Amino acid sequence: DNDGDGMPDATETAAGRNPNHAGDLAFEFGTDGSFDGWSGFANITNRSVSGGSIKGSTVTGDPQLTQGGFAFDASEIEQIEIRIQASAAGQIQFFWGNSITPGFAATRRIDVAYAPAGSWQTLVVALAGHPEWTGKTITTLRIDPISVVGASFEIDWIRAVPPLSAYDQWAESNSVVGAKTDDDDSDGLLNLAEYALGGNPTNPADRGHVPTIQTGTNGLDYVHAQRSAPNSGVTYTVETADDLVAPMWTTNGVEVVGTGPLDAEFNTVTNRISTETNSERFIRLIIE
Repeated sequence: DNDGDGMPDATETAAGRNPNHAGDLAFEFGTDGSFDGWSGFANITNRSVSGGSIKGSTVTGDPQLTQGGFAFDASEIEQIEIRIQASAAGQIQFFWGNSITPGFAATRRIDVAYAPAGSWQTLVVALAGHPEWTGKTITTLRIDPISVVGASFEIDWIRAVPPLSAYDQWAESNSVVGAKTDDDDSDGLLNLAEYALGGNPTNPADRGHVPTIQTGTNGLDYVHAQRSAPNSGVTYTVETADDLVAPMWTTNGVEVVGTGPLDAEFNTVTNRISTETNSERFIRLIIE
């Protein structure tokens, strides 16, 4: 269980989930009779799983579903979403324990209001930035489904939401509409390339830090910008070919000979390309 989400890696892979990141943690209750690992049903009666949801009735105002066996990095989950319906309006409480303080306590609890009664609601438990969540290893979870005596409830699913990637944050702040492989401003640069080179995806006149070529002794220096943040999520690869009729693109003969700061977000990378054996070379920058 590489990501510590309580699911064996092989099971995650078979389910199309990422075994190396807890951001896709989810409980779908898709198998009748299977509680997806939830137990410790304190103050809950008539509990069952059928028709794709977990159901029950509260005996007191403090009903509890708990699950342990986790060891995931809290930074991989920004919030938890719970799709729920209950017969009464009230509070949903979300608790957790971590490797330092494994028990449940008010300091590790977030309350979310549920209303109106009888309606399906997707409740959001915002965890990012909480001092008892951030930077911790999470070991246990607890959900108190509705803080009302004698209320019935039904939970359709419980799902984690990972933080936005660096690219997604940039796309959101720059009003990008299309996918990474689209070209929102029709300037010839895909949205991902605009991000990678510091361009403005909504202004065709701003293509960011355009790569340059400088001549040197027995070679060319191909200089491109590169995002300096280690979590930028983008890779840069310089390749060359001898012709464009039937090009054999390769990184052979490309040597990084220098890097340096460009601005607050970018460095420059200088790639030396030898021309000793071929007087004519074609160069491309692959951004992924």
